[in-house]
Amino acid sequence: MEGANVIVNGRSEASVKAATEKIGKRARGVVADVSTAAGCAALVNQAPDVDILVNNAGIFEPKPFTGIPETI
Repeated sequence: MEGANVIVNGRSEASVKAATEKIGKRARGVVADVSTAAGCAALVNQAPDVDILVNNAGIFEPKPFTGIPETI
C-alpha cells in the first residue's frame, strides 16, 4: 500500500469487512450503495477527503455519461 490509507466501499457490512481485513490496518470501510444519490451522499459524508478514487461501480451497457440514469 505504500503508506496509503484506504477506504473500501461496498453495499454490505460483510463484504466491506472482508475486504478491509484482507488489506490490513490502514483500511477502513464505509457501507453505502453508490447506485443511489443517498448512498453517494453517505459515502462522501463519511469520507470527504479523497486524493485518489478508484471506481468500480459499473453500468450494464456502454452509453454516454449523460445517458446514465441516477437510479437503476
